[in-house]
Amino acid sequence: MRRLCETIPVLLVEAENDFREASATLLRDDGHPVFEFASPTQLVELPPLQSTAVVIAGYPAVDDASLSFVDEFHGRHPAVPIILLTPYGMRPAAISVARRRAFVYVRHRPVEYDDLHAAIHTVFT
Repeated sequence: MRRLCETIPVLLVEAENDFREASATLLRDDGHPVFEFASPTQLVELPPLQSTAVVIAGYPAVDDASLSFVDEFHGRHPAVPIILLTPYGMRPAAISVARRRAFVYVRHRPVEYDDLHAAIHTVFT
């Protein structure tokens, strides 16, 4: 089994249950502690995080809702990187996300190990 950079806790936000479970399984198989959330609201309301972690949040598009989540989450947890997984990627949206200190990764279905590896590796390199 390949390892992603190091064992980094992952806060996984995805409304679609099957996709969330598949992603969590791949990450756990690689040794990462994964904390699953069905709603971004649940994650934003967490007490301030003390450990190094990464947020992986699935959104149907990079839009006002996803950008609002990034802003709200970084308001409470400024040091925790966010990766937005979306099936659609557009250059203006990616620039808007990057200005908010987040990353966009265009996901494919089913989720692939190499896709998650590339997304997390980008954040920590």
